[in-house]
Amino acid sequence: MRECRYGQTISDSRVTSVNRNGGGDVTTFREPALQESHAVIWSTFQSRNYRIWYPVQLLTLCSNWLFMVGANWVLYEKTLSSAALGMLTFAMMIPSAVCMLPAGVVIDRASRKRVLQYVQAVLLLQGGTLTYLAATGALAVIHLFGFAVIFGVANAFYAPARHAFVADLINDRSHLPQAVAFNSLAFNLARIGGPAIGGVLLAYGGPTGCFGVYTAGMALALVGLRWIRFPWTADRPPETSLWTSLREGLRFAWRHRRVRYLLAWVVGSALFGAGNLSLLPAYAAEILHYGASGYGGMYTLIGVGAMFGALGVAGTYRRIHRPVRWIQIGVALIPLGMSGLGMRPSVPVVFVLLILIGLGFAIQFALTNSTIQMTVQDRMRGRIMSLYTLLFFGTTALGGAMAGHMAAIMGIPRWLILSGGFGLFLQGWIRMGLRHASVEGTEI
Repeated sequence: MRECRYGQTISDSRVTSVNRNGGGDVTTFREPALQESHAVIWSTFQSRNYRIWYPVQLLTLCSNWLFMVGANWVLYEKTLSSAALGMLTFAMMIPSAVCMLPAGVVIDRASRKRVLQYVQAVLLLQGGTLTYLAATGALAVIHLFGFAVIFGVANAFYAPARHAFVADLINDRSHLPQAVAFNSLAFNLARIGGPAIGGVLLAYGGPTGCFGVYTAGMALALVGLRWIRFPWTADRPPETSLWTSLREGLRFAWRHRRVRYLLAWVVGSALFGAGNLSLLPAYAAEILHYGASGYGGMYTLIGVGAMFGALGVAGTYRRIHRPVRWIQIGVALIPLGMSGLGMRPSVPVVFVLLILIGLGFAIQFALTNSTIQMTVQDRMRGRIMSLYTLLFFGTTALGGAMAGHMAAIMGIPRWLILSGGFGLFLQGWIRMGLRHASVEGTEI
């Protein structure tokens, strides 16, 4: 500390220069921008509950990948059928899609922590049974499909609850955008690390080792949730029926212009962007002439770009006065990157494009998620997040099926270029709607 003119005491970190004119000291001040930026990035972790939650959700997301990798591997060993793999994915996604919107109503009525605890307990029992069957050699194809259905139903509750729970964890709601960005970072870290860990466990421990670690991860996550402390509150009693509450959420999403167009952007990017990622194995083999390791490296580059995007959003959100402009940049990077891949560039350019695609995904979805969450009321957060999650995963699956069909007809490069054009056209249409999107005169 030091003393300046008029007896003011200031911190040395704020003093930049002292001028002596006319016998007087004049002190100028400047906030240390770099220190402030670092403080903003990590401000979310000032909340004790969020510090506990972050490794818990990262552990759960990685464990989910262990189940998917292990189940797919065992099923293929038993059937040697790629069609069976598609049916297993179908068995996971259909129950999740059917249950996700009603799950949003439950999340709004019940304690979100309690919902997550029930989900973790179900997955823990599922993992323990799966590990026992694998260890005794009794694991059959029918078991895998049954566990896939259980996993899909559990994920219908876990995915939207994970998004909605963030607002309950932070002490200062102004930190919500940073928390959402770090959630996106956790998702991408798990997408990179989960399959890699699963492959190592399958190689050295077999299915029993993979499913055993999956079970242990769910057990640790359940213990971690117990450490999160809230003042005790009873579940909110239902004021209306489940279907009335569901219609209320859908009506809000449709009538609120800002939310409606942001969700439309999610649909467009999932349909013409995330859906095309299903073509990466074929692109790696047919265009780049890479094997499995090269395909894994391509996914890793997308994850690297997404990590940079999430950290960038976390560090700069408070300086973003109109998030829609940055969302537009993220949305544009995705179809431009896809079209660039369709032009069959050199390998280094492909790597750069994959990083840009990951960057676009992180910027768009982190800002879209945080903007929607800052808009909706807490009593409706679960329903809107369930709709957001359903639209993303549902249209990604639809986009993947469409991409596979169209690529078979016209070839992968031509479809990537065409889908990129569709994505840019859709971006322009939604931007026209967002130009008029305002709530009480505040632009986004």
